[in-house]
Amino acid sequence: MEKINLSLQFENFLSDLYGKINYHGSVGWTGFSAYKTHILKLSNSLKSAIEINIQDIDALHYKSLLDRIEILEKEVRESGSFDELGQFVVLRLFQLVFLLLGDIPNNWDLEKKTHKIYFSLKKHRGIHYTQSLEQKFNSIIDNAPSNQFSEMKYSKQMLLNAFTTAHNRDFKRFLDWHKESFPEIHLKVL
Repeated sequence: MEKINLSLQFENFLSDLYGKINYHGSVGWTGFSAYKTHILKLSNSLKSAIEINIQDIDALHYKSLLDRIEILEKEVRESGSFDELGQFVVLRLFQLVFLLLGDIPNNWDLEKKTHKIYFSLKKHRGIHYTQSLEQKFNSIIDNAPSNQFSEMKYSKQMLLNAFTTAHNRDFKRFLDWHKESFPEIHLKVL
């Protein structure tokens, strides 16, 4: 029976996604069907993440993303070996990444060596990341030092206190204050 040795990184990734209580101790040798179950669970989580997190997307692109995941899941179920499974997973995930960047390159008839211009994927759409005021606030808080017992004037606790008391839980007021009070940090984080 074929087995694969699950690395600590794989276990840590599963623990990050599904909780350490569910995957602590998963490291080590596992059988083919158990590994396929892990991959199917990951692909299902990826599908959920796309459904929850991608906004303002055209219907064709959205369908293409979900179709790639469905194809991956079908190929995973039908794969007969680790080699076959690995190739399907790598291929479909790279296709999905290219789709998320805009489109899958189509350089089939290209006669020259690959050049950067042939990987411009913004013919139909492009990526534009945005942050709401709350997301900007969270970025500042999550990147602030947490040591509240030091002599530091800038800490997570100090920022949270400023947000709740001085700025009355108003994200815009807090962000304006943060930008004025800590311009260098503000530029680094946002």
